[in-house]
Amino acid sequence: MGGIPQYITAFFLGVGLMFGVGFAVHEKETVKHTAVKAAPQHLSHAFTGTTTPDGKPYQYVSFAFDGSRSLAEWRETLDFAKAMDASTSPLHFTYFINAIYLVPEAHKNIYHPPHGNPVGLSLIGYGRDAKEIGARIALINEAYESGHEIGSHSVGHIPGYGWSVDDWKSEFAQFNDILDRVRKGVDTDVKLTVPKEAVQGFRAPDLAADANLDTVVDAFGFAYDASHVAPTGVWPHMIGKHMEMPLTLIPYKGKRKILSMDYNFYVADSGAKDILKKGTPAWQKEHDAMLAAYMNYFTTTYNASRVPMFIGHHFSEWNDGLYWDVMKEAMTAICSKPDVRCATYQETLTYMKEMGK
Repeated sequence: MGGIPQYITAFFLGVGLMFGVGFAVHEKETVKHTAVKAAPQHLSHAFTGTTTPDGKPYQYVSFAFDGSRSLAEWRETLDFAKAMDASTSPLHFTYFINAIYLVPEAHKNIYHPPHGNPVGLSLIGYGRDAKEIGARIALINEAYESGHEIGSHSVGHIPGYGWSVDDWKSEFAQFNDILDRVRKGVDTDVKLTVPKEAVQGFRAPDLAADANLDTVVDAFGFAYDASHVAPTGVWPHMIGKHMEMPLTLIPYKGKRKILSMDYNFYVADSGAKDILKKGTPAWQKEHDAMLAAYMNYFTTTYNASRVPMFIGHHFSEWNDGLYWDVMKEAMTAICSKPDVRCATYQETLTYMKEMGK
């Protein structure tokens, strides 16, 4: 099952998911994107307009998954979104994918991690074989054609602490190269049909963002980055030529702030150990606290500025599915509210531009 490796030991809770390892340089030529391709036209629910009939802004909520390895959880999230769509509460996810999941371990040496890392290193594993990789690509294609967004979460989930501009350029170029390989059918039974120009957003592993990353996000023509952290009530803002769309520090258990991402709750609840069991009072207590934090984040935003909201999760059912259950319960409640649009990051960005933000 996908997710963040358990051996990552350093973290900073309340300022963001900030833990890291060191790592070196494989420079490749910068490849710029072209204009963003429009979302598939057959979607049953397209978001239009900037204000509600009574003149208020819409409440945009963007929910994303990082990594996206598990085939079962690809299927579950796509089916969940289809059910939401059928209930007239459309939900469009953003999936920030790691390109290494499209490479079989036997061919791992095509990846040259930046900043002095060994050739072929991945902190999250690899694809299995052509059949398994093909099944994953089929799900990625389905997600894109269903109106969800595909973004980049780098190649091998190596945190970019201390990386140079050239390091970041290498990582971005290799991500593009791997996706180009599977578009051609290399190492897969199914070709990727998501166009290169459709991948317009990036989230750094461990949120290891700095000015060098911002420079390369611009150099590669990305429309936005989602690697920073902000307090509640702060609007996304431009950094250079791209929009920064940050995760949020939200109140938790009435006494502190926590990042709006499942892994941070996992650390807070159990020290990132799978010790809580569904059906027990301890599991239910943490479930209710997290759900309350998400719903409070929504309510205070919805009833005030209606600044876009950003929540991040992983394809990992830590603590017996606690955070997975909260995700589905929160999105079911939030997306059904009047004037709410549960949209991809790109859809939220389009809305902000239409508003003149």
